[in-house]
Amino acid sequence: MIKALEGLKGRLEKEGSSEYLESVKDIIKYAKKKKKALYTGAFLTPAGAEMLDNWWGTVVQEDFLAKHFTHHMTIKFKPSEDEVVGIPIGEDVSLKVVGYASDENGQAVMVTGVSSSNSIPHVTVSTSEGTSPAYSNELLSRGITEVDNGPELDARIGFHNGKEVRYDFEGSIYED
Repeated sequence: MIKALEGLKGRLEKEGSSEYLESVKDIIKYAKKKKKALYTGAFLTPAGAEMLDNWWGTVVQEDFLAKHFTHHMTIKFKPSEDEVVGIPIGEDVSLKVVGYASDENGQAVMVTGVSSSNSIPHVTVSTSEGTSPAYSNELLSRGITEVDNGPELDARIGFHNGKEVRYDFEGSIYED
């Protein structure tokens, strides 16, 4: 995309067309802007997410609510630069399900295996329409159903830049 925009910029400069040139330059600048982490996390692999979904259906035996997640366990929301570069980026980890909570607004599982700034490390399973995944913190704080022999979920350490999950620092503000 950036290559195509650079080509358009070059054509506009050759034609002396300044009407759109500044807009194209702004778009290129934004597209090239290095992103920082919105949050760090242990992001479930497809196999880890599938295992959690299957476990939820067979053990908890509840349908998912309107918005289905099973995506990640937050390590730190709005981390500092030091907190981001201090994580073992790209490392494969295992999250063990040790409990769960559910009500009409949310479903979440408590996990162990990776430290989190949340008081209860967890993965949000699903929420009702209009409920934020952050609701899982409140839900779990009201009580957890403990489980024995919960599944171990495959995950990878990374960060979300507000647009995508990253497992390396290339193209980010953390790149050396």
